[in-house]
Amino acid sequence: MGNLVGYAHLINAMGLKAIGVKKPALVQPVTRIERIKGALAVPHAVAPEAGDFLAHIIFALKHEGVNLSILAQALPRIEGQLLVEAITQSPSSGYLRKVCFLWEVYSGALLDYTDKPRGPGVLLFDPERYITGPSVRNNRWRVDFNGLGTLQYCATVERTPEVQALLEYDILGRSKEFIRFHRTPTE
Repeated sequence: MGNLVGYAHLINAMGLKAIGVKKPALVQPVTRIERIKGALAVPHAVAPEAGDFLAHIIFALKHEGVNLSILAQALPRIEGQLLVEAITQSPSSGYLRKVCFLWEVYSGALLDYTDKPRGPGVLLFDPERYITGPSVRNNRWRVDFNGLGTLQYCATVERTPEVQALLEYDILGRSKEFIRFHRTPTE
């Protein structure tokens, strides 16, 4: 088994209390990032350095999706000045803007960044990958929070083939109709 990358690395290296990652990212002898045997195989040349937690967070957001339980614990441990330097160098990076947005939420502090990020607004959750809710724009970072719930309690539902089939079957609408039809007159 190779070295851990992304969320699995953050859990291990930072001692986070989180449910293990279902498909961990591992350094493997591959030439490109690919899913192999229940893991995300990562070429050595692409893997972030072990001590670069910000790079692991960005890697995880890009390749593993959004895991708020891990991000809520890891981000406050990142030095704010490091984020300011990174966003100053790449003000249009959607991933860095997501990181800065979440850092401010989970640390309870504001980054000392007075410039305005560039680029189009970005969704926190990719609607192709997740079931999402209505978007709420954070104007400071141009990030739209579109999770189910709030950032303090956000259910994350991936669009697996099974979930997608249930949505196409309209399971919620059918359940509501079943309950309506089978109610007793006293209810």
